[in-house]
Amino acid sequence: KEEISLGHELSIAFGARGSGNAAAHYEPDREVINLTKMKGAGSLAHEWGHAFDDIIGRHLGLGGFMSANIRDDVVPESMKELVKAMRWKPATDSEKSEYLKIKRGHAEKLLERAFGMVVREQNLDENQQEEWKQIKGNIEKEVQEHLDEEGFDSIWAMIDELSTFKKKITGHIIKKDSREQLRWMLFNAKQAYNYKADDLSVETDFYKNSVKADTIYSKEGKGYWKSTEEMFARAFACYIHDKLPWRSDYLCGHSECAAFMDYSGDKATVVKAIPQGEEREMLNQCFDKMFEECRERGILKSQEMAERKKVRRTR
Repeated sequence: KEEISLGHELSIAFGARGSGNAAAHYEPDREVINLTKMKGAGSLAHEWGHAFDDIIGRHLGLGGFMSANIRDDVVPESMKELVKAMRWKPATDSEKSEYLKIKRGHAEKLLERAFGMVVREQNLDENQQEEWKQIKGNIEKEVQEHLDEEGFDSIWAMIDELSTFKKKITGHIIKKDSREQLRWMLFNAKQAYNYKADDLSVETDFYKNSVKADTIYSKEGKGYWKSTEEMFARAFACYIHDKLPWRSDYLCGHSECAAFMDYSGDKATVVKAIPQGEEREMLNQCFDKMFEECRERGILKSQEMAERKKVRRTR
């Protein structure tokens, strides 16, 4: 009972507060969940998720929702991992391969721009073009090699080689400002070529679909669906749906209802702004871990919450 009521802080009202089309809502200022008499059933888990996020955040000394203050040191690490997992997931091998292609393309464009700053290739005679081709080949090979602590030294050596060739062709060396620009280009090209995609993360479908929901339902408020507070509450309702050994339409009957039609492509598709599949399994594990940490730290105990509340009031 202490955990459910969040240390006897949370209250529930039935059709007694507010008006409008909302089936339910949570009021941070009063720490109360309101469920409408006719449509409130099915939203309790969602609103309890909001209450947990807000009330625990306040007791930890935050201004409110933990999910909106995720960089603060007082936020449990498991909560931080959960919020991160709502938006990011490990890339697949094909996604890593595609990203590395993009990185390589970026590096090639940087090199092309860098070489274009030195000389105009169309103005070179046949012998000069052959020498220029060899210089570019050597630099491309050097750029693709491992970026180590001496990376800058090798880059300056490359620029010196380019400057020597430029003077031979035009009678002018590469000026200081251009040398700095070339250093930036070659260094970034070297970084792009040497990028490791082992730990690459990509946006989850949960997040991408939430962004789409904001474009469809823009009248509800910009960024509402993709906000961490709303994504947390929707993910929590799904967690309760999966965790319960029985069906409870009252607690989480609306957990699967965040669906809409997307007409942006060639065919209309149904998009759900909730976690699904492996993403959902991962978030469920994160919720388990978060509640375990909260219990270990005594965060949900009424006595601990009362002590923290005293501290907050004396600040």
